[in-house]
Amino acid sequence: GVALVLALALINANANTYALALINANANTYALALIINANANTYALALIINANALILALIVNINALALIALLLINA
Repeated sequence: GVALVLALALINANANTYALALINANANTYALALIINANANTYALALIINANALILALIVNINALALIALLLINA
């Protein structure tokens, strides 16, 4: 049947670090990536690779000096 995958919830609270969330979900699954980055000079990267699935990605960054990159690949 349809599986529900809450794969990763990552909170990065350190400055000058990288936060990486990688989700490789199977077919007919839900993939949820939640990244909260609360510091300056940090990078938050969410990479989701999913086939035949619904994708929900949420990235919250509270600092204006940080860079957020979101890459969704639905093959």
